[in-house]
Amino acid sequence: MVNNNTKRSGESSSQGAPGTAAKKPSGGQVQVKFITSLDNYRLPETIIYLPTHLRRYGLSEVVNHLLALEKPVPFDFLIQGEFIKSSLAHFMNQRDLSTESVIEVEYIESTLPPTPLASYKHDDWVSSVKISDDKLILTGSYDHHVRVWDQASQCLATLSHHKGAVHAVNWVSSDSGVRILSASQDQSIIGWQQDNDGSYEPLYVAKGHTKPVLAVQVAPSLSQFASSSADGMVKVWSIASIEEDPDNVLFDPLETMRISNKKHKGNDAQKLYKGALLTLDGHFGPVHGLAYDSLDSTRLFSGGHDHALRVWDVTTATNILTKTCEKPFLALSQSTNLLASGHTDSLIRIWDPRTSESSVVKLSLAGHSNWVSSVEWQGTNQHRLISASYDGTLRVWDLRSKTSQFTLLHSDSVELPKYDPRTVSADHPTFQNKVLALGINGQLMASGGQDCHLKLHKVPAESS
Repeated sequence: MVNNNTKRSGESSSQGAPGTAAKKPSGGQVQVKFITSLDNYRLPETIIYLPTHLRRYGLSEVVNHLLALEKPVPFDFLIQGEFIKSSLAHFMNQRDLSTESVIEVEYIESTLPPTPLASYKHDDWVSSVKISDDKLILTGSYDHHVRVWDQASQCLATLSHHKGAVHAVNWVSSDSGVRILSASQDQSIIGWQQDNDGSYEPLYVAKGHTKPVLAVQVAPSLSQFASSSADGMVKVWSIASIEEDPDNVLFDPLETMRISNKKHKGNDAQKLYKGALLTLDGHFGPVHGLAYDSLDSTRLFSGGHDHALRVWDVTTATNILTKTCEKPFLALSQSTNLLASGHTDSLIRIWDPRTSESSVVKLSLAGHSNWVSSVEWQGTNQHRLISASYDGTLRVWDLRSKTSQFTLLHSDSVELPKYDPRTVSADHPTFQNKVLALGINGQLMASGGQDCHLKLHKVPAESS
């Protein structure tokens, strides 16, 4: 199957003669050079001849043979940044590649697609989801409720104090007494504490936004959290209780929502609210994307409908860097050195916030056919990204490729056609399966949307 790179009589050189048509692969052989970033599976950079009928499995056998591995390791393969999902001949014909040239084939460790685990029914759209380190699932819904689930499809608690749809939820792992944060259409953020019997009640209500709150994120230091809103503002708050943060208390005599506060029982307690530490003003229009720098709690990233990605220094409340693109931001997720964003043009954009160029996108990923509502990195792996979209699908990406590795349907319905606003309304029943929320922790992935279901999947462990 494998020939060395010694040139045989009558064989063409690696470059076609000037002025001649490129030779198409048609079942013969092609010159290949295997490359990889995997130090433990690296081959010498030599050129070999391979049959063009080989597919992924056959290529994996070749690499395992060349590496002389005792236990076979499955690999995936890319040419020019695209996964090979057919034979070499078909792949090269589709992209007008010639057998007269040496083809560089990159190999990476193979991964399996996510596997379904469970489905949880809600009474209304599932708009947000987060997974705790102990694998409890937190959801926010358009029915105004926050729910806590286990992996056995049991609803452990229903939190009912918001007066509008819940747009964002987050777990808190700190000694502040707060276990959960939820943000709502009612313009408030609630910090929830867990009682000894496992139930939850509001520890405080944070107010200051003048329009629906769209996102809430906890700082790595666990001392603060940030929120973004349809009012265009980003606010930073202390995560501590009101009695531990007396300098940031609001008094609103028109509201009577009871909060838990041992020092302020009775009517007065109902009128105390948490105020923000600071407001970051710079966006124009709603701000959906929000993420802290995982290594630096003083740096905050936000993405808005004004097409702007802003980097903030929380200590000085200044916008230290602004990057722009062609379309509004709907989602934002940060890895160690990269940011991923979802947009209304169906694209995912990858940014390097360390560069100062205002409009340089490191990479754009196309595959979805409608708005990208959520993006999440898988752990600290800067190659692996998962996205959710209004097209009803979840996509798994390896950033070494321009195309997605796997596509999953969130709903059990057939794959949805591309949404065209010129011919059909977004309210048409065909488009009632939008995926609105995505959460990942370790090998557990959860998604929710317009079908009123929370879906759980197991994702493969991180690889190199």
